[in-house]
Amino acid sequence: MLTPMMRMPEVLVIGAMKCGTTSLFHYLSRHPEIDMARVKELNFFVEEGNWHKGRKWYGGFFKGEGGVRVEVSPWYTMYPFYKGVPQRISQTIEKPRFIYLMGDPIKRLVSDYLQLRGLGIVHQPIEKVLEHPPYAHLIDRSRYWLQLQQYLKYYALDDFLLVRQEDLAQHRTQTLARIFQFLGVDPDFQHPDWNQLHNQSSRKRALTPAGQKLQPLLEAPLSLLPSHYRIRPRNWLQFPFSRPLDRPELSRELMDFCREKLTPDLKILNRETGFSISSWGF
Repeated sequence: MLTPMMRMPEVLVIGAMKCGTTSLFHYLSRHPEIDMARVKELNFFVEEGNWHKGRKWYGGFFKGEGGVRVEVSPWYTMYPFYKGVPQRISQTIEKPRFIYLMGDPIKRLVSDYLQLRGLGIVHQPIEKVLEHPPYAHLIDRSRYWLQLQQYLKYYALDDFLLVRQEDLAQHRTQTLARIFQFLGVDPDFQHPDWNQLHNQSSRKRALTPAGQKLQPLLEAPLSLLPSHYRIRPRNWLQFPFSRPLDRPELSRELMDFCREKLTPDLKILNRETGFSISSWGF
């Protein structure tokens, strides 16, 4: 019988953040030949995440009853905000494979910004946030070739399946069949859950000025919970001290700024992998 120490995943869904990884997590968990980690975003290979908890802790999230073991953590493509992830994976898993889910890079960074606002991590308008050096990582997370480069120091391109977020949303059955084939499980398996998207939350909310002052008090009880169980309780606690947040419309200047930062990277991604970026306007 496999011990928790031995239950390492064989496939990692490494991102990107805000590109449909929650939906994919639920779809994969329905397949009888996939041993899905019980929790999304274990973030084990991130030093600032759960690396310190050790392999036994990590392996305990897989049933170990057969099937392809899969974990989903978009924190694994947040370089340089989180460094050293591919190296830790190479030290832990013998021959991993990877699925990299990518979406429109500008829409992705706007959604990422909205999440940071909703979590109370930032409070400024997006143009101010992108100008602030600590948050340049919002753009870096949309530099998909930069993220892949970190892995290609340890793995071959053939170890990766690159998937477009739009394909998962609009051509779900065909896209999941391609993913299942990559995983080596029955590609014809289907489930009623295929008919829905997940984590398509209602309008985002941001803390009011009063909520910002109360934030340390609101966050204090959450520290008693594991990080992956804090989202819903945080929403409940912060709701009375928050207000609806509209999705920002980028000015022409800010759109040009983002495109200037992203285009060289995406062109290399297209050239090196054949992954089409034309539908994103690049």
